[in-house]
Amino acid sequence: MTANIAHQGLDVDHLLSDRGYINSSLVDEVLARRGTIVCKPWKSRKGSLFPKSAFTINLRTRTIACPDGHVQGFALGTVVEFDPDVCDRCALRAQYITAAFSRGRFVVIAENEPLQQRLRKQIQTFAGRQALRERSMIEHKLAHISQRQGNHARYLGINTSTFDLRRASAIQNLETLHRSEVYLLIYTSGESSNIKSAPTCRINGMCSDTIGTLLIHGRHSSSFATVTEGAPGMVE
Repeated sequence: MTANIAHQGLDVDHLLSDRGYINSSLVDEVLARRGTIVCKPWKSRKGSLFPKSAFTINLRTRTIACPDGHVQGFALGTVVEFDPDVCDRCALRAQYITAAFSRGRFVVIAENEPLQQRLRKQIQTFAGRQALRERSMIEHKLAHISQRQGNHARYLGINTSTFDLRRASAIQNLETLHRSEVYLLIYTSGESSNIKSAPTCRINGMCSDTIGTLLIHGRHSSSFATVTEGAPGMVE
């Protein structure tokens, strides 16, 4: 995906990403350009125990403090274990860990922990949650592409499968553009009552599948292909 974007001379400054792809090199490139990343942070699945968000992480001093105030140093990309002797005597031990005594609580510190901390703060604000809603539109479009293609690859090989994905994505983009034009025409003509029956599968009398295929082979294909090919890696 990054190679295709670079081939067109484009830069991504606002990235809507799925947290499963947050370790992508594209994310690092966007951050290096001081761009914005819109993504949900990773979740800590500890059941009824204290989640990771209950611990205070100080990235400047590289320390992590448990809810009871005990501090431990850490390095990015490592697993921190709190002192077992301290954990054994802690009154809140039952809320920390279910393992046997002489074992301390483990906390995973990600390689991209600074970004994860930023995303956790972002999701706690109204503006941050509002930005995450942008992804819902992309999710709907991806669902349409999935319905069009099915659950299995039609062809063998990465290049051929990527081409098929671009074909389906181009068709989806064309249908969306056409639908917008039809809605605009109906709205401006005052026939808003007929908006539900507006045609959505043909453009200037040509089947949208045919136009999508032509665009993929034509000079305008790159603008459609890059955006849609990157969509599975940029959204959840």
